[in-house]
Amino acid sequence: YLPSKGVKATKDEFLIEFGARLLYRKKQTFESTPNLLRAFLENVYGLAVEDLAELAPHSFNEIYRIQTAEGDFVAKIIRNQDFTPAVAGHTAGHVEYEVALMTALSGHDLPVVLPVADQNGNLFREFDGRSCLLFPFVESDQEGPTPETAAKSLAAVHEKLGHIDVPRDHYRFG
Repeated sequence: YLPSKGVKATKDEFLIEFGARLLYRKKQTFESTPNLLRAFLENVYGLAVEDLAELAPHSFNEIYRIQTAEGDFVAKIIRNQDFTPAVAGHTAGHVEYEVALMTALSGHDLPVVLPVADQNGNLFREFDGRSCLLFPFVESDQEGPTPETAAKSLAAVHEKLGHIDVPRDHYRFG
């Protein structure tokens, strides 16, 4: 919050007025995750993991690059923590909505990378009290999006959302 000029009491006073909640907490990496993830990927996805390494994204999720004989993948491990309250009558959580949104956006001239299904056809699975999505690794020669390209991509997503059916009936976003 810029106008607080670093004064915590000023920032807290401002944020409490509209019921702000903590949305970001320093990422907590679980030391046991690499070993558990290796066994999980072998049992649930049938992948013989050759190597895995945690990536350092600016995210509260844990992200791992997985190397296998079948190719490289990215595992996104999401804390099962909902940051927004559910809308009355809506029962599914964030991960279900994220998968439904990606699926709905795919095939509409947007660069959407869909999660890989496990051996039973599931696009996400519970993993160590959290949720895990597995994606194919996509190589890029770019450093990352500029504010301009990010804004254009976001505008394209918003434009498409107005013309496609995103299942919302059971999701907390009404």
